[in-house]
Amino acid sequence: MEKYFGKIKESRIPLEFNGIQVNHCRNPLCENFGVPAQLYTTRGRPRKDGVRIVDSYIIQAQRKNIPQLKCLKCGKSVTIKSNQAIFEELTRISTTPIFDACTNKSCKNTTISIKESSHYQKFGKTASGYKRYRCKECGKVFSVGNPRKQQKKSYANKQLFLEIVNRSPVRCMQETVGVSATTLYRKIDWLYNKCLHFLECREQRLSSLPLPIMNISIDRQEYSTNWIDKKLKNNVNFQGIAAAENKSGYILGMFTNYDPSMNHEELEQLVAMINDNIKKPPFRRYARFWSAQDYNERIRNKYGVSAGGVTTASELYETIAEKYYVETLKEDPDSIESLGSRVQLPHKGLQVHAEYTMQAFLFYLKNRLQNVRHINFYLDQESGIRSAFSAAFADRINARSCDAFFVQIAKALSDPERRKHVAHAAKIRKMLKKYYPKKSDKEIAILAAKRNFSLMRMVGNDLWWTHPVPFKGEALKLVCRLTPPSNYESEEQAAWKYLGGTLRGVDSYFNAVRRKVHPLERGIHTASGSDGVWHGYSPYDPAMIQKYLTIHRVYYNYVKKRKKQTPAMKLGLAKGPVSVEDILYY
Repeated sequence: MEKYFGKIKESRIPLEFNGIQVNHCRNPLCENFGVPAQLYTTRGRPRKDGVRIVDSYIIQAQRKNIPQLKCLKCGKSVTIKSNQAIFEELTRISTTPIFDACTNKSCKNTTISIKESSHYQKFGKTASGYKRYRCKECGKVFSVGNPRKQQKKSYANKQLFLEIVNRSPVRCMQETVGVSATTLYRKIDWLYNKCLHFLECREQRLSSLPLPIMNISIDRQEYSTNWIDKKLKNNVNFQGIAAAENKSGYILGMFTNYDPSMNHEELEQLVAMINDNIKKPPFRRYARFWSAQDYNERIRNKYGVSAGGVTTASELYETIAEKYYVETLKEDPDSIESLGSRVQLPHKGLQVHAEYTMQAFLFYLKNRLQNVRHINFYLDQESGIRSAFSAAFADRINARSCDAFFVQIAKALSDPERRKHVAHAAKIRKMLKKYYPKKSDKEIAILAAKRNFSLMRMVGNDLWWTHPVPFKGEALKLVCRLTPPSNYESEEQAAWKYLGGTLRGVDSYFNAVRRKVHPLERGIHTASGSDGVWHGYSPYDPAMIQKYLTIHRVYYNYVKKRKKQTPAMKLGLAKGPVSVEDILYY
């Protein structure tokens, strides 16, 4: 806010927060792309000093209580978002717990290790011989013991780790390991923290690896928790978003939209103290959290798109067009959550708006991959992901060091239909081989890609291209480029980028999660009721979802071999398979 003619005037968009400002045009072909809107403008006649502040954006509210920013250069609109909420969510998913810090949760030093001697002072020893420290900020006295000695049955840790990633229900884990339920969950917490620290230490090496080009696929998966109130038998649904490096299969991140640091009662008190709920969503202090009022007011999206029954290219084009149309009907086009009558907010912890988790995740990837010369992103055609990507990678898009593609796949094909599409594509390549017998298979694939450039089809103001080299898992596949090419990009280079269009890396990981982590398997549809789904093995505590996913991600990346190598070996983060003991006692 600033004083304007003696009055305090609200800013038109949220202020930049820690270097993050996403409220700008998201159209890469527009002059305003990456240029934020003015915080303040003048109206009417010029001021006495002749200064007149005008902007190439206008604020509009076509949807209920959701302000949008319309670019006057290209006519595109984007939903205004809170920069502070994105930064807070980025901090949440990026922060690794510190165990040698002040134990007072309300103290500033909870994120500062005792290694920073300016924040602590030594304060003797405990009866067990461990050093004690006193926090200079709040005066709290605490000790940091040996985490291994707190594990009375440390021999069971490896067995529990393998049980989690090899399809064991919680009750079976408890019986196999031979511990009580309380001890089991305490051990899972310990495994989770060890995996977090292992990942943090290993993935710091990404900044020093020679990675000229990376092809990354991004998609999301939904997880559910069981109800704890028999009177209100509604599940809690969470969105998980993941990114995979396609060549190696390495999972660069996997996060859900759940924050266990606060409860709804605490949130409602804080909101009431500052009247946060009367402000427009992007200007709220706690904009990233779902409040009970917002959750109840959000009507169910009745315009869902079903990909079932898609067997031909024409039907797949119709599905794509329908997705574009559905985005125009939403209250918030960036929202990726569809709320119905059978879901509710979690009883403990807070559910984050999934679009803020997605936005923060893309900033997380940007920070991790700063040294990569060029990145090609292959995205599932999801609502809001294009806008989130353009906001996070605007500078790299302008520098032409980053490209993005939509990939749409017909997933409901039967096995004979898959074979038919693969055989048809192979037949076309075989015909090209007759005309160019001296060319290799890779060169024939490029020729087929160039041929399909002339057959591209416009859907929703985007050009969609048919992939000429499908495989059985993605037998019918369309690709759409979202970013402009550089002036120096040849047709062959463009063909290679299109040919790399696949979601295989992230889809393989999602399949492994469903098959290997029993509490995260799909629900079982009941015989009675059209929407009845039984999540018998799903956890009751939402925090367990992220813990299971993190433990499995470490196993998937570093322990499990595929074709004699782990994804970490292929990417260069490990020289060989990492043993479970090396992870647990890192």
